[in-house]
Amino acid sequence: MIKDYAYEKLSNKEEVHRKIGNYFEEKLKESKNLDWDLADSIILHYKKVGKRDYNELGMTYRNNHQDQRALLTFQKGLEKSPGNVVLLNELGITYRESGKYQLAIDTFLLAIQCHTDSPPSYNELGRSYRQMGQNQLAINTFKKAIRIKPDQIPSYNELGITYREIYQNQNAINIILKLLQLTQNNCPYIMNWVLPTGKQV
Repeated sequence: MIKDYAYEKLSNKEEVHRKIGNYFEEKLKESKNLDWDLADSIILHYKKVGKRDYNELGMTYRNNHQDQRALLTFQKGLEKSPGNVVLLNELGITYRESGKYQLAIDTFLLAIQCHTDSPPSYNELGRSYRQMGQNQLAINTFKKAIRIKPDQIPSYNELGITYREIYQNQNAINIILKLLQLTQNNCPYIMNWVLPTGKQV
């Protein structure tokens, strides 16, 4: 705890704590050589971490290839906010990016169980199925996301990619046309699409 005359006179010490926590969160984003243990303990000590803070802190860890810290952070957030769909999705993404595909699938299924109308959870579940080589399950999952939200552009994109990867070129082209329709011919998702035939779209 800080021992300082001016600090002791402050009426709102929590605001100082929050700013110290924010300072070290910014350092996490800027520095690759930070003492991660020290920064982590300082942030959790000085900040009253809420579910959004856990999500942002976990993503910062993951973006800096600190996957284990990211997993622990999302899990801590879920202890305080069980069933939070954003934290569950980020936990699942981190499992998948760590190569723990079955844990990712289980986490996204839990997110869907908690929130049956969450297209992002279906989208991430579909991506995980595809990475496991379960392409038909992936297709069905992306379609389910689209049924929930007919303008769910990321799910159309992932559905098209799945069709492309299993050489269903006409289905992939149909998805491209649908994306162009939904985005009024301005869809960054398909700028680098290449069909298996080698044709650029």
